[in-house]
Amino acid sequence: MKPKSLSVLTLTFLSVLLTIPSLAQEKSSDKISAALKAKLELSRQNDPVSFLVKIETPFSLQSPKSSNRSLALIHAQNSAESAQRRIAPVIKELVKKGEIKSCHYYSLIPYVHILGSQKAVAMLAGKRSVAALIDNPVVSLPPLRESRQVAAEDGATRHLHQISVPKTWEKYGLSGKGVLAGNIDSGVDPDHPDLAGKILYFKDFSAEEGPAEGYDIHGHGTHTVGTMVGGNTSGVAVGVAPNARIVSAKAFDKAGHANTDVLLRAMEWMCNPDGDATTQDDIPRLVSNSWGERPKSFEEERPMWELVQTWLDLGIVPVFAAGNSGPGPVTLGCPAAYPHTLAVGAVSLEDYIAYFSSRGPVSWLGQEFIKPDVSAPGIHVYSAWPGGKYRSLDGTSMACPHVSGALCLLFEAR
Repeated sequence: MKPKSLSVLTLTFLSVLLTIPSLAQEKSSDKISAALKAKLELSRQNDPVSFLVKIETPFSLQSPKSSNRSLALIHAQNSAESAQRRIAPVIKELVKKGEIKSCHYYSLIPYVHILGSQKAVAMLAGKRSVAALIDNPVVSLPPLRESRQVAAEDGATRHLHQISVPKTWEKYGLSGKGVLAGNIDSGVDPDHPDLAGKILYFKDFSAEEGPAEGYDIHGHGTHTVGTMVGGNTSGVAVGVAPNARIVSAKAFDKAGHANTDVLLRAMEWMCNPDGDATTQDDIPRLVSNSWGERPKSFEEERPMWELVQTWLDLGIVPVFAAGNSGPGPVTLGCPAAYPHTLAVGAVSLEDYIAYFSSRGPVSWLGQEFIKPDVSAPGIHVYSAWPGGKYRSLDGTSMACPHVSGALCLLFEAR
């Protein structure tokens, strides 16, 4: 009986040994998101795949509570670099073998963007220092919703009167002076008469080419910036905070598309536009974002989620359009749907909810949140357009900069 017992033990031990590789393979496969797996299935074996690598962080990377924005920025940079060092040798080796065509290490979050082979995906998934591999999807600006022009009142658009902006200018003398606001969009026309001299920093993250001081082929960005800080050179005031200044990141191309990697780079740049981590006056007080997509899995949302938290750590208010997928419930786009962003819905001139405005509630990690957080005028919004022109549009994209401009007035007051 004893030899037989030993034989059973031996066979059991060998069986366990043989199952270890398959278990490891299954665990590695679990690190690859469903969206990236679907992309891999549709790709040919030799086609390069664009994806994001999240690096395991075994210790807390939470920013220290500090009113010093430079210290918070340096902490985020050091934390990201520390995590990325764990995977850098593997990436370097895969580059040498030709499995990775290009890579980009983000400066503030523990992620790397990679353009590489399916073999690179499999090899990285097998590394203990890799927490997840996720897709790099394209995000699109909402289609332009043409609208009729509504007559101005007393030299300002109806929308500015609707939220009592002219009264605020007159009673409190507020105009956004001294406040720096950010905008991630399709760019901006810096030569528009209502925007001239207001673009403090501009950077192009799209694949297009244009003047270094700023440009906008699409138009959406100029319209949103106009609602935030536009002047009244045409005789009609269009912007909520006409004396605020802008940090503009051009992420979307002329077709209104930007992949997640490009948006992450633009979001990071907002934290340090002048490239000097020791300065603080270049960091905007808020960033206005009239874009987003319908919610995906939490894992797919993590990179932007973490960068929004970095914004908050730096004292940057994240303002996002709710989206135009209403009137049904649970239709908010992301990042507006995140619990730690300010989501903006749209209302009509009569203060009714715009039929197209996306609705909540939203659920994250088992907890439900009421969204959007606030609403603003989003129908028949008249604002700047590239080439010194003006245009009326509908959308939560148009509502979002109203709230951003109002925040500029509040920051000037306090």
